[in-house]
Amino acid sequence: MSILVDDNKLEELKHEKSGRTYVEMPLYSARSKYMVDFVEPTGESQKWPVCPYKVQSRNDSHHYTFCDLYVDGQKVDSKFCAPGQSVEFAGIPAADGSVRELLFSLPRFVTKEEKLRMSRGESGGAMANSTGCGTIMCAFKKCTKGETRMSKEACGGMRSSRSGFVQANKEDLRQKSAAESQSACASTREGRTVHGANAGGSGPSRVARPVTTYNWTSDPEVRVVLNYESTYTLRGMGILTDPYDQEDRKPKKQKLHAKDHAGASSSSSSSSSSSSSSDSPPSSSPKGGAGGPSAEQREEEDEESDEEELDLTAS
Repeated sequence: MSILVDDNKLEELKHEKSGRTYVEMPLYSARSKYMVDFVEPTGESQKWPVCPYKVQSRNDSHHYTFCDLYVDGQKVDSKFCAPGQSVEFAGIPAADGSVRELLFSLPRFVTKEEKLRMSRGESGGAMANSTGCGTIMCAFKKCTKGETRMSKEACGGMRSSRSGFVQANKEDLRQKSAAESQSACASTREGRTVHGANAGGSGPSRVARPVTTYNWTSDPEVRVVLNYESTYTLRGMGILTDPYDQEDRKPKKQKLHAKDHAGASSSSSSSSSSSSSSDSPPSSSPKGGAGGPSAEQREEEDEESDEEELDLTAS
C-alpha cells in the first residue's frame, strides 16, 4: 500500500518505539493545494490548508483478492484486485455514484451539539471509535470470481452526493491522545468531486452497469496499516528532525562568531598600528625630499667641503 500526493509516493517513516509506520501530512508545503473553511462553534470561519491524496494497493499474492479501504476506522471503498495487479482509490464514493477526493486535514472544531453532549458527561467525539483516527488500512480478503451480470437500473428519488464519511473533531483526537499517551492532530475529510456520478467504484448507481459477484474464502484477511500525522507531531515524536533546532543553528553561530573575531582583530591591529606610529619619533625625510636635508646631513656636507679645501691648499 502506498499514499500518493501529486502521483508521487509519500516517504514512509518508521517509529522504532511503537513499531508503527508513518507518513507526513504535507499541509504547509507546495503540495497543499487549496484552503477550506472551518466553521467555529461561534459561527466564525477560518481558512485552513488541506492536501488531496490517493491510496494505491497491490496484490502480491497468487490469489484473487478483494481489497477494502478503511480511513480513520471507517470503510471507504472496496475493489477487486487480481494477482500481481494494483488498484487505486481516488476518493470516497457518494450515494449518487460520484467520487469525492480524500483530503489530509486538521481535525474540525467541536459543534455546539457535541459540546452539549460533553456537558452531560457523554462523549463529544464525532466517531464511535477514536482510536482509528490518523490511520489508513487496506484489508485483503481472498476470494473467487463469480458471474458477471448487468445490474437493474436504480429507481426512486434523487440520491445524495454526500458520502456519509465522518471527519474526526478535536475531541476525537484528544481521546486518542489520552488513550495512547501520544499527541495526535490528523484527520481526513472529503473534498471536491473528482469523478461524476456513475463513475464506478462500489457506490450505488442510477444507470445499469456490469456487476461481478465474488465469493469469500475462509482464509483470514491480510491487513496493511499506515499512520499519518502532522509535521509538528512527527517532530515531537522524534521521527522527523526539526531544521531549526539548536544543533542546526550551531554552525551559523560559529560562522557569525568567526566574522566578529575577524572584525575585532582587524580593528585591534589598526588601533595598535596607529598607536605605534604616534609613539615613534618622526622619521627623517630622504635626501632631496620635499622637507629638504636634515641638520646632520648639512654638517656632513660642510665637513666634506672643508676637507676638499685642505687638500687643494696642500697641493
